[in-house]
Amino acid sequence: MPYTDPVKMRNARYDDNPFLFVFDEIDQALRGGAYYSAVLLAVALPDYCCTLDGIEKTNAKTYKKWFDENAQRYFLFGPDEIYSLRCGVVHGNKLRGGDPNYIRVRYVVLTLPDGGATADENYSSGPGIQMDLISFVRKMVQAASDWYDANKNRDEIKANVDKMVRFRADGDKNMVRGISVIS
Repeated sequence: MPYTDPVKMRNARYDDNPFLFVFDEIDQALRGGAYYSAVLLAVALPDYCCTLDGIEKTNAKTYKKWFDENAQRYFLFGPDEIYSLRCGVVHGNKLRGGDPNYIRVRYVVLTLPDGGATADENYSSGPGIQMDLISFVRKMVQAASDWYDANKNRDEIKANVDKMVRFRADGDKNMVRGISVIS
């Protein structure tokens, strides 16, 4: 049996679906207990999808539209709340925020698998939502995966897919060649 370089095998897998790099990073974060990192990447997935779709700079409108069309069915809260959560996590290192006159959910509690207690996947209580962190992250990954599978053959996606940050076993054609990079 001929030797197959595992790095090249990994890269070939990512060539088929460049989102797999991000999904693998999220999975590794979850398995390693880097829960905040997993949440950070999960709430950024709608941005990645919008960018692949040719939207040069995502904003509240494009993010919320993507969430409404692709992930809303998994959650009790809506696009305003997820965008507030995304902005809080990405920009403010918090799971709270938003104008109480505009955003129904004022805070989010994500339960951890090793916390000694489990929570319903989506439990809403007054101004807050309590969710299982792993369930939340996996639902965001599922929504992005479904979106990519449904859209990967569109011209806009094909034109932008090579621009995604991902693992490249043979380097980046624009700068470094012959070594593994993330670019």
